[in-house]
Amino acid sequence: MIVIGASTGGTEALRELGYENIAMDIVLDYASDAQSNTFVLNELTFREAGMADLTLSLSVGNLNISEVDSVMENPFAITINNAQLTYSDHSLMQRILEATARDEQTTVDQLKQEALQELDMTFAQGIQQGDQVSIQALDALKAFIMNPNKLSIVMAPAQPLPVAMFLGLSDPAQALQQLGI
Repeated sequence: MIVIGASTGGTEALRELGYENIAMDIVLDYASDAQSNTFVLNELTFREAGMADLTLSLSVGNLNISEVDSVMENPFAITINNAQLTYSDHSLMQRILEATARDEQTTVDQLKQEALQELDMTFAQGIQQGDQVSIQALDALKAFIMNPNKLSIVMAPAQPLPVAMFLGLSDPAQALQQLGI
């Protein structure tokens, strides 16, 4: 457990959100298979019960963590087999929205409406083309903005994707499709 209290730097922003102390648990569970060159991160969770949980799980190929030097020689050979990132809110998002609304002298509802408009513009091309992945992603993000509880992003490409491919993804609709989100 990591405890962040009054003597730790950066606490002013947390205090402004109404947090005095933070006690964070970190969960790490992974496995590596040298024969198949696969690394599986079953769970990496950062949990603060009064704030939020952030959990990552993923499976990568062409990665033998016992041979780190060879990985560094060609990091672009690594492939992503699948991944999931889940954010579970316990109070953080509402506090951020309220603080931002105070700072900008507006309401939480107005902030949410502005965020929804930004999302519509970001996903406009995919929506116009009838891309189902873009439509589903937009719906999930809008639901989260209106009721920030839990949001999961699951990446399940049809085939493992080389890490190098991530460098060329700039269009959100194209990225969602290629990543199998």
